[in-house]
Order: sequence, then structure tokens, then C-alpha cells
Amino acid sequence: GISSRYNRRSEADQKIIHKLRVDAQTVGKLLGTESVIFERLPDNRFDELPLLEIVKRVEKHMGALRPEVIFTHHPGDLNVDHRTVFQAVLTASRPVNGCTVRDIYTFEVPSSTEWAFQQFQPTFRPNVFVDISSTIEIKVKGMQHGNKTR
Repeated sequence: GISSRYNRRSEADQKIIHKLRVDAQTVGKLLGTESVIFERLPDNRFDELPLLEIVKRVEKHMGALRPEVIFTHHPGDLNVDHRTVFQAVLTASRPVNGCTVRDIYTFEVPSSTEWAFQQFQPTFRPNVFVDISSTIEIKVKGMQHGNKTR
């Protein structure tokens, strides 16, 4: 997401957007992901789209990936795109025939979740913690790679 920094999306530097996508693919490979998928939705403007349009895109990927566990943004996040993604994921993973999702976890995005100042409910209160000590060095390397491009 960088196009929201411009008055019009069309003004965004396409070279920077391309570089961000390449970086995401590179860091994804570093972290061991099978793929990184871009939907080319409007940055920080999901509130301009019908929720059903986003739900359908999530359902398409869920159908292909058949996840049992989903990690998604917390609904109390300041970023409208993050809140909308949460709604779309929750809708797409409702317990209907054929749904493979058993667990949904929400996560905090530093500088976005806490800046909501409890304006959106619920407030983020983590109750599940994952030990990442065996992978922390790879994750730090990925974060450092991403910071080099900004």
C-alpha cells in the first residue's frame, strides 16, 4: 500500500508499487510461503467497495487453499482496509457446508491497531501467543529487507 499517499491512485509511482510487490515476493520466499497473491484493490479505500466484492475474492482463495487456520487483522484496527479484511474473512469462513476453517486468529498491526484509541470495538487483547524463537532471525531478516525499499 502506497497509492493512498497520493490524491489520486493514478498518480502513484508505478515503479515503487512494482518494487513493493517484488519485495513482498522475495520476503515471502524467505519466510517459506508457497505464494504471495495480489488482488490490486484500492489502498486504504476498501470502504469504497461493496463488502461482497472482497468476500468473494477471499472465498476464491479459501476454496483453492482450503485453510484450517486463518490469521487476519483485528477488527478494532484504525486502518479501514484492515477492518474490512477482517469482516470479509469472517464472512467467507462462516460455518457452511464445505468450509475447512476451524480457527480464526486476529493480530495487532503496530502503529495501526493501537492508534484506534479504542474507537472501534473490540479493543485488541491478545490471549494466544506463539513462540517464534526458532524463526526470529529469518523474520528479522525479512523485516530488514522490507525496510531497505522505503
